[in-house]
Amino acid sequence: MRKGTLLFLLALVGVLAFLWVQKEQETRRGGPALAEYPLCPELAAERVRKLRIEHLERGFEMALERDAAGRWFLTDPLAYPAQNALVRTLLEALESARGEPAPEVVLSQVGLDPPKVVLTLQEVNPDGERTLRIELGVVDLDSKLIYARIPGHPRSAEGGGDVFRTTRMLANTLERNPDDYRERSATSLSPQDVLSFRRQGQVFLAEEGRFVDLAFDALLGPDGWKRVTLPTVSLDPQALGLLVRGGTDLAIEHFVDDSPQDLARWGLDKPVFTVALEPLDGPLVTLSFAHGAGDGAKPLDELPWFCMRQGFAHVWEVRLRDVELLTRPADLFFDSLVVRMLRSDVTQLELEGGGTRRVLVRETKRGKDHWTVREDGPAGAGVAQPGNAAAIEAALAQLERVQLAEYLQREPFEAADPPQSFTVVLSNGARLGGTLGRATRDPKSAAQGRQYLRAGDEVVALIGDDVGALCLKPLDEFRSRRVHDIQESTVRALELEHDGKTFTFVNNGDNQWSPRGEPIAAPKDFTESLDKLLHLAVKRWLAVPGESQVLLRVRILPLEGEALAFTFGRGADGTVQCVSAAGLAAEVEGELPARLLKLF
Repeated sequence: MRKGTLLFLLALVGVLAFLWVQKEQETRRGGPALAEYPLCPELAAERVRKLRIEHLERGFEMALERDAAGRWFLTDPLAYPAQNALVRTLLEALESARGEPAPEVVLSQVGLDPPKVVLTLQEVNPDGERTLRIELGVVDLDSKLIYARIPGHPRSAEGGGDVFRTTRMLANTLERNPDDYRERSATSLSPQDVLSFRRQGQVFLAEEGRFVDLAFDALLGPDGWKRVTLPTVSLDPQALGLLVRGGTDLAIEHFVDDSPQDLARWGLDKPVFTVALEPLDGPLVTLSFAHGAGDGAKPLDELPWFCMRQGFAHVWEVRLRDVELLTRPADLFFDSLVVRMLRSDVTQLELEGGGTRRVLVRETKRGKDHWTVREDGPAGAGVAQPGNAAAIEAALAQLERVQLAEYLQREPFEAADPPQSFTVVLSNGARLGGTLGRATRDPKSAAQGRQYLRAGDEVVALIGDDVGALCLKPLDEFRSRRVHDIQESTVRALELEHDGKTFTFVNNGDNQWSPRGEPIAAPKDFTESLDKLLHLAVKRWLAVPGESQVLLRVRILPLEGEALAFTFGRGADGTVQCVSAAGLAAEVEGELPARLLKLF
C-alpha cells in the first residue's frame, strides 16, 4: 500500500472517530443543541418601576412599586415595605434568564393556556415606558426545566414561537406567599443614626425573681453615650450599640394582624414596655411590646411577644432574643473602662495627688514626639523638663487597662484629702478621667479599692488602689534621665568656650570630626567625650540652678534649627551642674567637663 493511501485512510478514521464522539455527546444531552435566547431581552433591573405577580395556581395576586429612592413597597393586597433584596433577586433572575425555543408544544398541554403564573413588569426607559409579560407553565419532562411564554418576544420568528424552556430558578423564586415579600425588620433605622434611646415599663426577670423597672434614657453626646435620667453615668459604647441594634434590627417572626380592632387581645392596649429611638434625621420611632398573658409573672421565654410601631396599623409577633436584649437591666450598660482612647491621640496627662499636680505634655518637634514634664503647685506652673517617654507610655498603658470593679449606686462620694485625680487630654480637646475618693468595698463581692467618680458622672464606682498610687507618683519618676539626646549625624558643629577662648569642631560627614579650618582629626579628648556630651546623663534634677562657678560653655549647632546652648558649673559643695539656656538645671558627672577642659 502506498504511503499516500495510508495517510488518507488514517485521516478518514480520525474524522469518523470525531463525528462518533460528537454524536455520543449529543445523545447524552438528549439530542442536538438548540439555539438559546435571553428570556427578557434588554431588560434592566434598575429601570423596573412596577411589578405584578398573578399566581393563578395558588390563587393570589400582588403588586410592588419602587419609589424615587429605589425602595420597593407592596401596594396590593396591602401597603407595606417590601424586602428589597428579595425583589432584586427576582429581577436579576429575570435579567439573566435564558431559554431554548419550544415551537412544537401545545400551550394547553404545558400549563400555558391558562398559565400557572403571570409576571407583568413596567420598565421606564429614556424612550418611554415598556410593559413586559412573562407567563410560566408546568415543569418539562426534564425536571430541571420549566415552560415559559413571552408574548411578543423579538426572537419568536427566528425560534419558531414565543414559548421557551428555561431553568426552574425563576419559578422557585416565585414559590412564595405575599407575606414572604414583606420587610422583616420593624424599623428602617441604622444603629449609627440613633441619637437617643428611651425605655419605659417593667417586666418580670426570672434571674431577679421579681418585676424590674426598665426606665432608661440614654443620649449620645460629644463625649459618648450617657444615661441622662438622674443620676448621670457614662455608658459602654459597644454594649449600648448592641442595645440600640436590638431596636433598629427588631426582627418580625409573624405578621399577626394588619388591621387590628381590639388591641387588648395581644395586651397592646396597655403595653408592658416601650422603646423610643430618636434618629439623626426623621421622626421618633416608638415600639410598644406586650404578651397578652395576664400579669406576665413568668420568664420572658415562656411568653409570646407582640409589637406595634406607633403610626403603623400592624401587629407583629417578634423574636424572643430581641425582647430579651431590649429588657436587660440598665446597670449592665454602665461603662467599665476608665478611659477609651488611642495612645497616639493623647497630648497631655495630668496626675494630681499629695497637694501638687504633675503635668506631662507631648510636643512634636521636627516630626518627632517629645514629652516634657512639670509640677504645678499653689505658686503656679513649674518649669518644664524633658520627660521619660517610656515611663509616661507605661502610665498611659496602665490607665488603658484599668477597669471599674462595680458601680456603687447608693454610695455618696467622699473626695480624698488632699485631692487625687487624673485627666487624659486628647488632640481633639476632650478631657477624660475622674477623681478618687475614700477607701471602700463592694458589698456583693467584698472587693476592696477606692471610690472613683468619672468626670461628668454622678454615680460612684469602685476602682483599684493602683490608680491612686499612680496619682501619687513623684515627678522624678517621669523625668528623663538625660538632659538631652542628640543624634551625632544631625550635628553640623560644636563649640566649646572656656576662660574667653573658643574651640569649634566640625562634622565633616560620616561623623568624622576635625578642628575648624584644619585637615586633621579632632583631639582624642574631644572624640571620646562626644557621645556623652550629645547624650548627657543626669544624676539628679535640681529645682533651680544653684550658685556655681562656670567651667565650660557649650553650643551644639544642628544641621537644621536653632543651636542648643548650656553650661557646666561647679557649686560650692563641689558638685557639677549643667544649666540649659531655658534655666533647667541638673547635677551631672564631673568627669565629662574635666576631660573637655584638657583641650584648653
